[in-house]
Amino acid sequence: MEDPVRVLFVAPEGTLAEEAAAVLERDGDGLVVETAATARDGLEYLADHEVDCILSGYHLSDRTGVEFLEAVRANDPDLPFVLWPNDGSEEIASDAISAGVTDYLGPECDTEQYEFVGDRIRAAVDRSRTRTESNPRAEASVSSIDGVAIPDGDHRYRSLAELDALFEHSPDMIDVHDADGRILDVNERLCEVVGQSPDDLIGKRVWDIDETLESADLRDIWDRTEVGERLRFETEYRRTDGSTVPVEVHVVRLDIDHADRFVAISRDISDRKDREAEFRRNTRAMDEAPIGITISEPAQKDNEMIYINEKFEEMTGYAEAEAIGENCRFLQGEETREEPVAEMRAAIDEQEPVSVELRNYRRDGTMFWNRVTIAPVEDESGTITNWVGFQEDITDRKEGERKLQRQNDQLEEFASVVSHDLRNPLNVAAGRLELLREECESEYLDDIAWAHRRMNDLIDDLLTLAREGERIRHPERVDLAALARDCWRNVETTRATISTDIARPIRADRGRLQQLLENLMRNAVEHGGEDVSVTIGELADGFYVADDGPGIPEREREEVFDMGYSTSTDGTGFGLSIVEQIADAHDWGVRVTDGDRGGARFEIRNVTFADD
Repeated sequence: MEDPVRVLFVAPEGTLAEEAAAVLERDGDGLVVETAATARDGLEYLADHEVDCILSGYHLSDRTGVEFLEAVRANDPDLPFVLWPNDGSEEIASDAISAGVTDYLGPECDTEQYEFVGDRIRAAVDRSRTRTESNPRAEASVSSIDGVAIPDGDHRYRSLAELDALFEHSPDMIDVHDADGRILDVNERLCEVVGQSPDDLIGKRVWDIDETLESADLRDIWDRTEVGERLRFETEYRRTDGSTVPVEVHVVRLDIDHADRFVAISRDISDRKDREAEFRRNTRAMDEAPIGITISEPAQKDNEMIYINEKFEEMTGYAEAEAIGENCRFLQGEETREEPVAEMRAAIDEQEPVSVELRNYRRDGTMFWNRVTIAPVEDESGTITNWVGFQEDITDRKEGERKLQRQNDQLEEFASVVSHDLRNPLNVAAGRLELLREECESEYLDDIAWAHRRMNDLIDDLLTLAREGERIRHPERVDLAALARDCWRNVETTRATISTDIARPIRADRGRLQQLLENLMRNAVEHGGEDVSVTIGELADGFYVADDGPGIPEREREEVFDMGYSTSTDGTGFGLSIVEQIADAHDWGVRVTDGDRGGARFEIRNVTFADD
């Protein structure tokens, strides 16, 4: 009976490590598996126990699997070590090779393929035992791979002799070449991709299969690479049928018996290039959008931005190279309030879209107001793959709002002055006038009373102008026909008549709409005569107030809404200005034209009907 294979399995708790260990031990044909949750625990176990092989994950809680491998190699250069990352990459594989890994299980080897994992462990142990049995003085011997002398005493590089399994099973293309670019060894995956056999490839130069890089370019890359250093670049390999395949290459330079050797690990990135091309097609419209657009990737360590458009660069002053890889918070500064930032953070945690306004800072340090809207992007399975952000510079709008608020405050202060400092003396004068009527009779008393009423009307209109300019925030449903009849009762009309031809309710501020209608009605009565006929009718996008009076000359129609405009000695000249102001507050338009029966017709447009 063969000796059991003692395996130390190092993987974080909660990653199915115990389950995998149990299955490997049960079905592994002689595997005895112990577990450790951290690299530290693994090293402590090795200090007190003999094992035949280490199986390790990559993401350990206290260090990476490669760092754990390096610590093991410092004490035991020969112990078989199998690295099993669940999200492997060519970078991890390259680091593992440099550190002296015995075997490397690619990401396609999942936790359900325990039998396959067990086979790889036994193969690694068998190779180690065979080597030891055939050469008990291996530490002092020199081995050879395809004519390349490798001193076994240099355990990092001697591990190349153990890479046969990695070569044959790796999902990546691997080749070993010298400083002249001559290929010394290749794996099955590279042969499969380029369509050539090992005999075809070995002895050729690297640039014979590299489509884009010249020999001088490759030599420059190798010259810039220090021993033990890894260099990454992208290129294309040429297939025998003339087609090409895009690859990402990681090259590690090794010094083997004073000879330069380069291990190149290449991965087919065709799918990624296709996605990038599709991404570029999809982002072409975003590149030209009038607002800033960003895309971030939550899989990155800090939800880093992977795309910004030209408007974002223009708005912030940051070039693409400066912004890519950053989190959007790099635009924040000392005057950025925490509340909107916290609101965004909560929305991201809840995976919900959100829109906030906050102070951000450009590259030159100037502050701007940014309206930021972010939303998650999900794949077919509902997993969030990206966050898209829309950023709009609203500094001008904010400045306009600030100025408007300052003006409103000034108008309110003015209204208070008018109400108190003018009306109070006027009330005193009116009271004195009544006392004077009791003491004497004079033809001038009525003129004084008329002047008092006139001043009261002026004060009322001034207060209306000062206080009614604010935007309508919460319009309500208003029956326009019913309100018009109520307004008519508040106007001194003598023999004037009114008719309504509108049935649809509208959305408006009822009190301010009443002021608009009453001012238009008074205007019609004042200028149309005692028997004027007033009609309120419906338009496709609003309503009109028309009369059959003398009308308004076309040359004067642009002036009728100016403050102080009036053709009546009794008018204040503010009535139609108030009409225009109330319309503006509703975002309505107002204009004057000829009525169907002569006279003036005031059209109020861009009105929202309540039944829309």
